[in-house]
Amino acid sequence: MTIQDLLRHTSGLTYGFFGKSLVKQKYNEANVFDPNQTLAELVTKLSKLPLAFQPGTTWDYSMSTDVLGRVVEVVPGETLDQFIGERIAKPLGL
Repeated sequence: MTIQDLLRHTSGLTYGFFGKSLVKQKYNEANVFDPNQTLAELVTKLSKLPLAFQPGTTWDYSMSTDVLGRVVEVVPGETLDQFIGERIAKPLGL
């Protein structure tokens, strides 16, 4: 799985609430949609779940954007909220 796969939703990840499959069932059982978890906790859960597809082979709306949010946290060493606030919202006067 690459950053490009995450950006274009070809990562192999999926959402658990569109359609039915054994993989989607595992996503729901793992409670990946818990609104009280951090991105770090979410990505840890996702790392233990099976992929729905081989990365790079199939397009599917997915948790890819959530994983990208975690990448944005890890690279600069700040939370996604801090990153957006300091590097996007503040410079734009939002």
